[in-house]
Amino acid sequence: MISVIIPLYNKEKTILSTLNSIRNQTLRNWECIVVDDGSSDNSCKIIEKLHDERIRLLKKENGGPSSARNFGLQYAKGEWIIFMDADDVFFENAFEIFEDLIKSHSSIKCFCANFKLLVGKRHRLYSRNTIDGLVDNPFKRFLFQEISPRAGTLMLHRSIAGKYKFPEQMRRNEDVKYIFDVLKNEKVFSSSRYVMLYNQNTLAASGRLNDIKKDYLGYLPRYSTDEWESVAYYNLYRQAYRNYLNEAYSLYPGNVFATPSTKLRSGVLCIVLLIRRIIDKFLFTIIHL
Repeated sequence: MISVIIPLYNKEKTILSTLNSIRNQTLRNWECIVVDDGSSDNSCKIIEKLHDERIRLLKKENGGPSSARNFGLQYAKGEWIIFMDADDVFFENAFEIFEDLIKSHSSIKCFCANFKLLVGKRHRLYSRNTIDGLVDNPFKRFLFQEISPRAGTLMLHRSIAGKYKFPEQMRRNEDVKYIFDVLKNEKVFSSSRYVMLYNQNTLAASGRLNDIKKDYLGYLPRYSTDEWESVAYYNLYRQAYRNYLNEAYSLYPGNVFATPSTKLRSGVLCIVLLIRRIIDKFLFTIIHL
């Protein structure tokens, strides 16, 4: 069985669509755990009106999305775990795709699928370059958008999901920390098939915070033996510098991430991704003419 865990905080405008996308799955062997993290709107009332025994609503005091996800995992009954956000939706065959991956690769405990972006009212495929198979260099594949790990696309065996914890002191980019831990330590199997729709229209709610120590950008490892992992941290450092100028300057003096090798790789990455974006934008425009 697949257990979907959703942290909920004031998402009355989107939570019904998210839950209906789960209820409409072609594969029926699932449960959904919604953890209300102290909402003050009508989110909980919307869920309670569904009267669906497969959906469990748990309530707790506000502690942030990490706290809600860790809390929900304690109550999950499924062998497989998917963390989902309360403003995104699954496509109706998503769980069937994951089930096919489980049956075809019984020794694998981490699966990652592709997704589409909701931009305005249009859908756009996240990456046309997603690989199918075991991931040989996870951070390089991640940076070049050849794997697509995020909430809704990453399915973990519960033995893996429980091995790592979402950092409860963080309220932004906490999922990046969790995903990086998985990429560093686990074998991941990637699928190019898309399973969910990432709602980019609600990104305003996830902007910079007042305190960098509530953001993963304030906890970046200074060194890594993996060169592409170093590039990942360097790119995050650049975000930290843009969003938290004074704090980043104090935490990371001398830009310890910007070695010549890292800067070269980052430059190559930017060029490749820019070319791909131009091509994708052209294709996206042609398709929607």
